[in-house]
Amino acid sequence: MSFRAEIDLDSTPVLETERLILRIPEPADAEEFAVAMSDPEVMRYVALGETRTFEEAREAIERFRYNWRVDGFGVFAVARRSDGRVIGRASLLAWDPLTWDHSTRAEIGERSEIEIGWVFARHAWRHGYATEAALAARDWVITAQRPARLISIINPRNEPSKRVAAKIGARYERDIVRPPGYVAELWTT
Repeated sequence: MSFRAEIDLDSTPVLETERLILRIPEPADAEEFAVAMSDPEVMRYVALGETRTFEEAREAIERFRYNWRVDGFGVFAVARRSDGRVIGRASLLAWDPLTWDHSTRAEIGERSEIEIGWVFARHAWRHGYATEAALAARDWVITAQRPARLISIINPRNEPSKRVAAKIGARYERDIVRPPGYVAELWTT
C-alpha cells in the first residue's frame, strides 16, 4: 500500500478554533518559529533539548512543507486569531516504530505511527493554546487520515506536555528508547 499523497500546498487545510488558526507554515513564519526554537526553556524537553537558529527554523519549515506535500499531513503553524501572530506549532509527524526515528509516512510505509505534538513560544504558555491546537489537529487527522491510533512521544520530565496529552485523551503506554539512546514516554490516543 502506498501512502504518497503529492498534494498541492494551496489545498492544505486551515483549521480554526475559538482562539486559534492552524495552517501550513510559510517561509515568513521562520522568525516566529525561531523565537521558540532558540529559547532553551522551550526546547528543554524537545528531542535532545538543543536550541535552533533562525536558519534552522527556516530549514525546518521547508521540511514541514515537504511532509505536507508527500503525506498530506504535517506540522501546523498555530496563530492567534486576535492578532495573527504565530505562537507555536501543532505537529503531525510520521514515526517508524522499529527505530523511533521520524520521517515521512511515504518513506516508512504501513508500519508508520502518526504522532501529535506541540511546541509553543514561552509567551504563549499557560493559556491553554497547546490543548486547543492539539484537539483541533487530532480531530482533523482522525477524519482525514484515519490512523489506527495517534501517539505522542514525551520527555519523562515534561509534566506540562503530559497534562496536554491527558486532556486530548491520550494515556501513557510505555517507555521507548529514541536514537541516540534517550528514553521517552509513548502516549497513545
